[in-house]
Amino acid sequence: REITHARRFSLGAFLTKTSHGDFSSLQINFLRFGFASVMLLMVKAVASLRLWGQEGGLKWARLPRGNDMSAKEWKITLGATLLVTNIAPWLFVTSIIRLPLGLASTLNSLGPLYEPPLAYVVKGSPIQKGAVAGGVLACLGVAALTL
Repeated sequence: REITHARRFSLGAFLTKTSHGDFSSLQINFLRFGFASVMLLMVKAVASLRLWGQEGGLKWARLPRGNDMSAKEWKITLGATLLVTNIAPWLFVTSIIRLPLGLASTLNSLGPLYEPPLAYVVKGSPIQKGAVAGGVLACLGVAALTL
């Protein structure tokens, strides 16, 4: 499965690099997330129908209400959503357009660097030794490929 994902990722990065034309990285992300939003709204609409034998539709399609989340949790969730779904892909597409494709793809593999601190801030999860080791290995891999 990982090899299939890597192939699809590489193909998507290659297509973005070679065929972005006159589109900026913001326009490319607008198309990506605009299409994804329409698809998710359609899935939500179908899942909310009473066809599934439950009042109000399928349980996974319901949004949290009332006391499910505190105001602080909502702020963190909305901030993380803005970062993950808009800013990070915009920066990645910008790097694909402006940098050599291999370097841009390598820099994209640095997820282990920001995931543990983000989990600590959002969930209060302690940073594990394995996460630190993963971050160090990611840095060493990028250094080996770029130096």
